[in-house]
Amino acid sequence: MDGQRYDIRAQVYTLGGYSAHADQNGLVRFVTLMRRCPSEVRICMMNEVPRRFRSKL
Repeated sequence: MDGQRYDIRAQVYTLGGYSAHADQNGLVRFVTLMRRCPSEVRICMMNEVPRRFRSKL
């Protein structure tokens, strides 16, 4: 990012049955009902992930 490298410690989960385009309320409900609400949530749609990384998810 901006020419800098950062170590990122994150967990990656794949959820089926949700649409990032059409199911915003469902995604928000899913996160707010978690026992421990995460400090940050990032959504990445698979068509935006470079092909070489998809097999690692």
